[in-house]
Amino acid sequence: MYGFFRFTGLDARNPFSFSQALQPGQTFNPAAPDLQGVPVKDSLNRQQFGATGGFPIKRDKTFLFLAFEGLRQSAQNAVPLLTNTNIFRPQNDPANNQVAVLNALTARGAALVQCLNPPQPMIPAATCAGLLTSALTISPTTGLNAGVMARNAFLINQFETNGGLFSFDTREYQTSARLDHRFSDKNQVFALYTYTHDLEEGPDVQSLTGFTRGSSIKAYYSTLQGSWFHQFSPVTLNEARAQFNYTSFNVIPNVPGQVGLDIPGFANLGTNIFLPNFSILRRYELADNFTMIRGHHTMKMGGAELIRGNHTESHTFFPGRFVFGNLSGGLLSPCLASPASCGLTGVSPVALDSLQTVSLGLPQFYQQGFDNPIDANTRPYTSFYWQDSWAAHHNLTVNFGILLLVFPLPGIRSRIIRQSFVVVMGFSTHLFTTTFLTLCARWESKTVSDRLPRSLSV
Repeated sequence: MYGFFRFTGLDARNPFSFSQALQPGQTFNPAAPDLQGVPVKDSLNRQQFGATGGFPIKRDKTFLFLAFEGLRQSAQNAVPLLTNTNIFRPQNDPANNQVAVLNALTARGAALVQCLNPPQPMIPAATCAGLLTSALTISPTTGLNAGVMARNAFLINQFETNGGLFSFDTREYQTSARLDHRFSDKNQVFALYTYTHDLEEGPDVQSLTGFTRGSSIKAYYSTLQGSWFHQFSPVTLNEARAQFNYTSFNVIPNVPGQVGLDIPGFANLGTNIFLPNFSILRRYELADNFTMIRGHHTMKMGGAELIRGNHTESHTFFPGRFVFGNLSGGLLSPCLASPASCGLTGVSPVALDSLQTVSLGLPQFYQQGFDNPIDANTRPYTSFYWQDSWAAHHNLTVNFGILLLVFPLPGIRSRIIRQSFVVVMGFSTHLFTTTFLTLCARWESKTVSDRLPRSLSV
């Protein structure tokens, strides 16, 4: 038995954990000083535990081995989207100093400038500075029109509700049982069963990934395997194996069907474009390996049949998403893209940041997916092999083998059958006391359906 435990008192604070500068429903006031979040400590409660045990059911005949491992974790992930309300104001970054352009316009006073793109009339520079300040500020009371103000209110609400500390809970349990039984020295069997349950809530809600972009993972894995070993004679052996696996893997969005907003440098909001995703996998396998020793020859042969069933429902691009990014300031005003055209000196052209382009309704592109989200198929994989290891001399061993593979190609080409026939030859020799030489040659023929071989390699 074993256990490993951690809790909040044993962990240092995450340096990215801050409270929100604005709480949900709180209004950003551009006229008031900026608000900032304060450092907070994320919680953690983690227990990892397990046990293994084995014992005979019948002495020298039947043996059982059991194992179990569990993981229970209740933690928090930090999403520092809104640690300072200055992200809603015009930028004063030296690399993109919008404030410098606005100050220069204010200094020009009543001088007429082409503030907005034609056919808008020229207006006094100071008036232009106030107009651009309103356009570049994200708040419900600023903007060029009512539509921009409504988007600003929506944006602020999204930042308020998608940032902060969010629960990251994990429940994972794994168990296995193996039963071995020996009927006699010539007949032995074993059966193995494994099961895993995995539940993770919000593993991807962190950094700039908001809660609405996050998801939960719900998965089940179940495998049953059996094997029979039979010894016909000291020089003739056989091992037969059967296996079945069932996997259910589902990724469920926290908020389904919400259009995504990708705002580089600020936040990723809305449903992930690849979700939801539901997958069920089934695997059936039958295999047999036969070994014969005759004189100086050790021959092995066998085959396997693997049937792979897959049923996946993936809503890729179904929610849709807008992708924003930095754009030329000229889309809003010539004074931003070319300050000299407005009589401004000593200032550099500036761009619109990705958050401002959301406010202005200027995405770089939009993605949307349609059609049937379900892909279901069953693909068999058949293989046969034969090999011979011939001890031709006390210091020379020659190996020869052949392999045949038959399987359909994946995806839309699943009706196309591919066959691979491989021949391998090699030898190894003991030249001196401590020196070995091994050489190997391989020839492969690949055939797709009834067409000629597509490739040959040696």
